Amino acid sequence: MPDPPDYRHVEPDLVIRNQRPVPLAGCLFHAIVFAFMAFPLLCIVKVWLGVAYVIAMIVFMGVVTPGLVSRVRLRDRLTVQPGDRTWRVTQLASLVVRPDPREDYADSDRLYELTFRVQSGERFRLMATADDARRALEWGRTRDVVVENLCDRGP
Repeated sequence: MPDPPDYRHVEPDLVIRNQRPVPLAGCLFHAIVFAFMAFPLLCIVKVWLGVAYVIAMIVFMGVVTPGLVSRVRLRDRLTVQPGDRTWRVTQLASLVVRPDPREDYADSDRLYELTFRVQSGERFRLMATADDARRALEWGRTRDVVVENLCDRGP
């Protein structure tokens, strides 16, 4: 009988959460709940309005914030959430780290934009802390991913 695998040496997942989540995602839930509370007698109309609103928000989010994700999981693969879409490391074209283009933070609170580019042309962005950006850079370098660090100081 073979020995069981030794799980003590398995590398843990590196999960990086977006520090600036999509602002409209939370509004969707509140708008639908408010509509049902405000107009309880118009259920059928509200259901169709809710469906139309959800479709409009999905289209709007895809047009206004393309490639913005809530978190990524890095290990021997890149997993993007929402959707649990997964790519092998060999399918990554590059990882770009740059300072947050929107804000001018004090050094301790600075956020960094991480952009993962896949060979198929897709790209995924999220805002990360300095520690998470450093860990993502190290992850990319140890796996021979093309890494571009566009920071003058920082990670």
